[in-house]
Amino acid sequence: MLYTLGKRLERMLFFGTLFSAICTAILFFTLSVDSARTKALQEGLAYLPSCFDKKLIDNMEVEFKKMSKPPKSFEKFFYTKYLKDCLLSTNAPQGLVYSGAYKQIESRIDELNTEPPKTLIDNLKAWSESILTQPTRFYDFEIPSKLALEISGNKITSSFTAALALLKLFMGPILFFWVTGLFCTRNNELHLARSSPHYAAPFPHILNTFPLVSDTPRKKKGSTLRSFSYTHAAIRGIVIFTLMICTVGTYVATLFISAFNDPDPIFPIGALMAAFFLIFPAIGCIVQEFAKPAIDIVFFDRSHGPGSYPG
Repeated sequence: MLYTLGKRLERMLFFGTLFSAICTAILFFTLSVDSARTKALQEGLAYLPSCFDKKLIDNMEVEFKKMSKPPKSFEKFFYTKYLKDCLLSTNAPQGLVYSGAYKQIESRIDELNTEPPKTLIDNLKAWSESILTQPTRFYDFEIPSKLALEISGNKITSSFTAALALLKLFMGPILFFWVTGLFCTRNNELHLARSSPHYAAPFPHILNTFPLVSDTPRKKKGSTLRSFSYTHAAIRGIVIFTLMICTVGTYVATLFISAFNDPDPIFPIGALMAAFFLIFPAIGCIVQEFAKPAIDIVFFDRSHGPGSYPG
């Protein structure tokens, strides 16, 4: 039973390294997609078509044709001002101004401000589509705007942000079942290892490092045995802590980054709930390496059975 639990735990540790890589990738892609400037620019460009009222544009076109020549400064011309005011309205995406994305869109409007209204609108639409379909660059990495899959001859396309959000959604329950399973399996293994008669009985995975003493229990002081136990517990604790940081810590950080960049209050609430259900079992996995029965496990190589601290 003890050996079987050890083999099961080793498989769970292997999956932990796989989850670490996945969570790190999710964090990297989240930082690239949710970077304030990139996200605000994409939201601003996606909002821009709502500023194009056809009836208003037709009226602008009529007024434009009545003019003998374009004015020297189109900054004061009402249709370009209307577009800028639309981007600054309360309905516009939050953070558009503060991220600097508004300046980028405004400068593009200024470049086209000598064009007739319809030409300006068409050019803005073409520019917006070209920006939105371009891959996002993040530290010399290109993040595609869309993903394409072919299943049974059917081509399925999805935006990269939607696929990333779906991956983050599924990763939460997977990590929860994994970390709770790791905690329970390790807890059972430690209890069985405590009563094991020989140091070779536990499965030799990375967490099964316990003191092996060459003397009998009576020849070793309790303080010496205790120091051996805590030294090995520290080694096991560092391994578990690193694994929890790379999996649970990275995933929770990803959720809070996404929640911070999204004005919808449901995302911070979801991040807090996920943190609650993941952090506590993760802490439990670390703490149990420093508590009984883990600290009481000391093996002796003279058939004296598991160690017990002399009075």
